[in-house]
Amino acid sequence: MQYSDLPRSTGLLVRRYSGEGTPFIFKKTPVPLQGRFARLPLSVALKPTDMGRADEHKDVEFYTVPRFVYHIDEGASSALTNYYKEAIPGGSRVLDICSSWVSHYPGGEG
Repeated sequence: MQYSDLPRSTGLLVRRYSGEGTPFIFKKTPVPLQGRFARLPLSVALKPTDMGRADEHKDVEFYTVPRFVYHIDEGASSALTNYYKEAIPGGSRVLDICSSWVSHYPGGEG
């Protein structure tokens, strides 16, 4: 475990899980999407109320307290890390714009 150096969470003890080093091997199965949605309409009529949030409080209130949550489970994290190991050539420079407080890139870099 390590202490966080993020500005709003300095001094909090955090444990970071990644898929690196797992003994598990996950089966790769292609998911064909072509044709699956061919009969759906190209546009959907949505009302403004359809886009409402469950919590309409101001975002600044929500983000005041840091939340160290995982958005995917351990198996998915491991599968992503192993995929990145295979798909990204060594020495590549990658900007991880979809990361949260934890990256799924090999080595935990990010």
